[in-house]
Amino acid sequence: MKNLYVSFLDPHLHESLDEVTVKDMLEGDNMYTCSKCQKKVRAEKRACFKKLPRILCFNTMRYTFNMVTMMKEKVNTHFSFPLCLDMSQYMEKNLMGPDKLRDDDEDDKFLVQSEEDDIYEYELIGVTVHTGTADGGHYYSFIRDKLHKSESGQDKW
Repeated sequence: MKNLYVSFLDPHLHESLDEVTVKDMLEGDNMYTCSKCQKKVRAEKRACFKKLPRILCFNTMRYTFNMVTMMKEKVNTHFSFPLCLDMSQYMEKNLMGPDKLRDDDEDDKFLVQSEEDDIYEYELIGVTVHTGTADGGHYYSFIRDKLHKSESGQDKW
């Protein structure tokens, strides 16, 4: 399983995911070296999700490194996330044209086939919160309780 670094310094989960999936043009001094012709060529680079797990977890790790103090600092700004998350817009098949989709597990000649049972929509079931500093603190969690509803019929947290 490959890890994808997502910056969670933006104030919202959608903005963080949008930022990591932005297309980057490789040109000028930053051109891509083609493995077939061994020449520098212009290219597009983009991170995206090829497949998603049944349960999706994000670890925000909201820390920065202060170059003045040479210390890690915790980012304490507000970070929002939706109760329901649709990941379809961050999927490879939606971000890349069909002619660019390749299956890395097989011969490059075969295009990726979409699966009927792909899951792109997620419902928030828990949040873990850290109190303290970048060097220490405590964690506590909010878990959605679907078995015990509130008087209004809403899930309890």
